[in-house]
Amino acid sequence: MRKKIFLGSILFLGVVIFFFTWSPRNSRAYLENRIGTEVSRVYPTQNLEDLFEQFPNGFIVYQAHLMNGNIVKIKLTGTEKGAPIKGELIEAERKSGENTRVVSVEYYNGKYTFSDEKAANELWPQQSFLFQKITLNKDFLSTLKLKEKHYNSMNGSFGINYDVNLPEINEYLSFPTSKTIELSFGGSNSNKNYYYSVVVEDKDGYYFRETVYE
Repeated sequence: MRKKIFLGSILFLGVVIFFFTWSPRNSRAYLENRIGTEVSRVYPTQNLEDLFEQFPNGFIVYQAHLMNGNIVKIKLTGTEKGAPIKGELIEAERKSGENTRVVSVEYYNGKYTFSDEKAANELWPQQSFLFQKITLNKDFLSTLKLKEKHYNSMNGSFGINYDVNLPEINEYLSFPTSKTIELSFGGSNSNKNYYYSVVVEDKDGYYFRETVYE
């Protein structure tokens, strides 16, 4: 009797685990359609002001990367079409989180201006966002080498990772042309509005993230 109860418990546990971990939404096709369709709304957008066509109520663009052991972040907020898009470029110590340099940023009529041009050139030499440089969509994602994927039915988070060599990204990040990187995309059902991240990492610990959200 105990053996039957034990086996029954194991079977029940297996069914529960299967129920919570398996989902058709965890398929590559579903995730690439879900993610690719949405990120294509932003990638590419050459002029930040054109993001108001997708997000008429406003938007935030955020980017972060590692540099010399510190974190460099830029966050710009678009509140009204026709008005400057403003924010800050910040360098912060990775361990303490303390800001070491803060530069005011304004984007207007297709041009970035900074309160400290020298610091901006050092901290953000690209002086552009990745979505201003590359095109991403579900058809393109389907051509990449898949590394892993996930869909969490408990909290609604999802993501997909690829091992790639993309000259456009390597050039943007000043990497060697032949460098292989890990390119990841993530989102969540918990966000009612647009919220997607593009992440670049490499085997040496480099990290880059760009997020656009409403």
